[in-house]
Amino acid sequence: YGLKDLFAVKGTRTTYGTPPFKDQVIDEDAFVYRKLDKAGAVLIAKLSMGELAMDDIWFGGQTKNPWNLNEGSNGSSAGS
Repeated sequence: YGLKDLFAVKGTRTTYGTPPFKDQVIDEDAFVYRKLDKAGAVLIAKLSMGELAMDDIWFGGQTKNPWNLNEGSNGSSAGS
């Protein structure tokens, strides 16, 4: 599964899509990640999201709509 970059996973960056947190690594796992891990789910990616969970622009550029790459994919779940 893919987890939006709003949830912490030990050893990975949790950026909230904003430059001040671009290199942030939180030393604990989010509750939702722990529950999914315990159930056997396999995390394969942290997904982009609009800066601070708004819009489709983050420090890495624009999160694109996979069905139309000329458009952005908006909101906190833009990457997913």
